[in-house]
Amino acid sequence: MGRLKNGARIVVPWLIAFLILTHLFMEYSPRAVWEMFRRSNMLYLIIVSAAYFVSVYLADVISMQMVLKRFGFHTPLGTLLAARGTTYLVMNINYPASQAAFAYYLKKKAGVPIRETMGIFMFIGAIDFYILFSLASIGSLLQEISIGGMELGGVVRGLTISLYTLAILIYVIFKWDNAPRWMKRLTNFRVFMVLREASLKDYINITIYRVPLYICILLAFHLGIKAYHADVSFRHIFATIPLAYLIGIIPITPSGLGTTNYTITQLLLPYTTCKGTCIGGAGSLLFSATVTWMVINLALKALTGLVWLASSHKIRNRG
Repeated sequence: MGRLKNGARIVVPWLIAFLILTHLFMEYSPRAVWEMFRRSNMLYLIIVSAAYFVSVYLADVISMQMVLKRFGFHTPLGTLLAARGTTYLVMNINYPASQAAFAYYLKKKAGVPIRETMGIFMFIGAIDFYILFSLASIGSLLQEISIGGMELGGVVRGLTISLYTLAILIYVIFKWDNAPRWMKRLTNFRVFMVLREASLKDYINITIYRVPLYICILLAFHLGIKAYHADVSFRHIFATIPLAYLIGIIPITPSGLGTTNYTITQLLLPYTTCKGTCIGGAGSLLFSATVTWMVINLALKALTGLVWLASSHKIRNRG
């Protein structure tokens, strides 16, 4: 029974991604999508994707090192690069499993306790979540945000206000000296160490550490779409990509495959202009571009993971 559940956890997300992509291929013909791919400047896109991947990799690891150091865990940059790089392989299949593997790696190599590490990961993840919602809310003021005729701008802004209200409430609870005993027991769990110790200044600093990562994402997409000879203003990319990433991190498909493609295609469709002949229209172009972009980045993650695994294997053999 346990094996069946574990198998389902792997198979079901890929099945959902397959169904979403099948729907998109029914809407935009495979011939048109392939033709847009064939006409793209693939070398340029690979260069932009590689630069984006390295920038995000470094920004992620450096900001994580700063956060770990703030909470008393001095971890060498090389250890974090190896940990994140090695777990990229798992990340392509199951993101939560990759974070657990990351925590185990840090425990083994740097002596960072697993519970505290997972608490720090959850804290950073929450900060990332709020950054994306904040950017999506700002973006909803720059243009109309709708999918399938459903206006989402008001929903995004309402959720953002609710989430910030929740964040203030959680902050007050963890700083409440005279909290009830049952609440104290909950807040004293080791995994919540970061929430107990973090000051308002820490929240601001960690947000500043993580923002460059999202600037890289926006700039990379703005540059990458040019490989398909498309014209999309940065304003529209700023307005749509954060929401697409929010939908993509919902853990129903691997690495947002399918969900992110659908969201970006739908949101940017009214604002994308093709330069020259555009077979199948802007929708085919966007779908082709997002699929290619994701495949390249999944391949870069897999390659990075394999390189780090091979490197660690050689080191063990020498030892």
